Amino acid sequence: MRLIFLRHPETTANEQNLIYGKTDYPYTKRGQKQFEEALVNIERFGFDKILTSPLRRAYELASAIASKTSKELIVHEALEEMNFGIFEGLTEEEAKLKHPGIHRDFVDCFETTLFPEGESFDIFKKRVESFLNDYKQSETDWLVVSHGGFIRTALEYLLDNKSGSSWFLEIGNCSIIEIHVNEGKPSMIKNILNP
Repeated sequence: MRLIFLRHPETTANEQNLIYGKTDYPYTKRGQKQFEEALVNIERFGFDKILTSPLRRAYELASAIASKTSKELIVHEALEEMNFGIFEGLTEEEAKLKHPGIHRDFVDCFETTLFPEGESFDIFKKRVESFLNDYKQSETDWLVVSHGGFIRTALEYLLDNKSGSSWFLEIGNCSIIEIHVNEGKPSMIKNILNP
């Protein structure tokens, strides 16, 4: 079975380097171009069904792919990005100035720092792992349309990498990463950035 991860197109929050997860922002002009290119390129990966985050920036692309390919589309809340709570919509510098204690806690202990009105990385990671445990034994080849943080954390878990190491992995908007799982052993086959 295969998991084909597709990150959503670029949004205005990506362009402005904002911290965001649960909040939705519109695509940029570059994001619109990535959207169209993804529609052209994705079919060659040959998948059976589509799983998507309900957040608009992922769902709109997944829905367009489902319409084009006539593949079943399943919306799954576990595929949402990490919720950064009161940090949502801030730049790194703004977060440091407005919430210095929480920012310092996150830098010192990123896994367990709970963002007020959001979640901690540890909670988010458990959500990602639970989703993967439900799907990695499937015989189906899945296209998974989601978010950078979700995809990084999924790769970390599937490839048995050190916790948190994935946050340094560059996954551009509309990147496509294909993972094969054979007899429970995953391997990364393709890493195609910005098709």
